[in-house]
Amino acid sequence: MKEYIKEYQKMREVHFKDWGYFSDPINWQEFEESNQRIFQKYLKDSKVLSDNVLRTKLYSSLLLNDSKYFAYYLAFLDGDYKQLNNALWQTGREELIRGGLLASGTIYTDGILRGLFTSFACNDFSVISSYIPKDLPLLKGTYYPQNVINLLHAIYYQDEDRLSESIILAQQFLEKKKRTGMEEFSVRYFINLARKDAAGISQNLQNLCLAY
Repeated sequence: MKEYIKEYQKMREVHFKDWGYFSDPINWQEFEESNQRIFQKYLKDSKVLSDNVLRTKLYSSLLLNDSKYFAYYLAFLDGDYKQLNNALWQTGREELIRGGLLASGTIYTDGILRGLFTSFACNDFSVISSYIPKDLPLLKGTYYPQNVINLLHAIYYQDEDRLSESIILAQQFLEKKKRTGMEEFSVRYFINLARKDAAGISQNLQNLCLAY
């Protein structure tokens, strides 16, 4: 907790030197001022006033990013685990909204995965049925989010046949070329989870957290 508070305050000072104002709030008053500043810039005075979708995306992206780190900061500052759980819950929902707003040629973005992972961190599994419906067809496995979704779908809905297919696709994905970071560890984590490999789960969860 102390380390996060220290890093947050350090980030705040760095941003002040770069931009000339404190962009990272440390209390509710500063958060509201930041909210109003972003609203004024992107929803009222923006040069893209004619593009309502783009303005909404810019506003949402900046505001949600602002609130995420601030929520964790307040929870750690107060040493309040209930508040931290609430912050994780809210951040998970925000990441899912954000992931859905970004332009993408794929159904699932890494932003949506981050939202799902954050939701799982506070035991919020109710989002699964909304973002990964039971009747979702098997995805091609070309990109790492598709493999994660395939594996998660099979595990959550306890579909053994689909799980076997998903593991094969995931292994092929890992073997095609060298994978690193989120691409590698998120896929390996869910393969280990499917196989109930405790050591592999622990190792890849740690690697996934470091990559995240």
